[in-house]
Amino acid sequence: MQAKLDLRIRQLHEAIGQVRTADLAAVHPRASIVGDLYYVRVNFSDGASDAQLANNVSLFVANIACLKDHLKAWCKAHNKPFHGDTLIDSNRDVGIIHDLWNRDKHFHLKKSRTRLFPEIRNVSRAARLSTQAQTGSWVAMTLDPRTGQLRTHGDGKVELVIDADVVDSTGARLGGLIEIAERAIAEWEIALAAAGVAVPPR
Repeated sequence: MQAKLDLRIRQLHEAIGQVRTADLAAVHPRASIVGDLYYVRVNFSDGASDAQLANNVSLFVANIACLKDHLKAWCKAHNKPFHGDTLIDSNRDVGIIHDLWNRDKHFHLKKSRTRLFPEIRNVSRAARLSTQAQTGSWVAMTLDPRTGQLRTHGDGKVELVIDADVVDSTGARLGGLIEIAERAIAEWEIALAAAGVAVPPR
């Protein structure tokens, strides 16, 4: 049972790696010359179709939401109290991810655990720069106009991140998918640990 749940959590970590990667090799800047002007165009969604991006997002959401059923099976097998449904109903981020999963499975979301009827829109991949949590940390990304190569500088990190807007039934933005998902994952990790599951590190 631990091995199966461990594999499921590692699948989640793998799905995270599909939406967040430090590998910039997929991005190929394109240069053009118009008169005396030199232009460079960078598309961070380069090399990925809309279907591929949407598939990565679907897999990401599913791997988070299905933790509920795996935790429920664990709790039943180990005679532990199961609080997964309470977590979904009480935590906005966890509930949104569960609603998004149900919408993806059934197309129409007839019942919303959050009553927000959330939906994913505007899926894209972008570069995200982040420093370390310390004074003086910095990060930059430059492009060599001669080679078209992207380079990173500093002690921070640059990632290609597949993200999307999450909106409610009125179209109002609830937040970015990644930020909502990261908070939901943290809550599930707490619930798993509380039930005695050894959560493998990311």
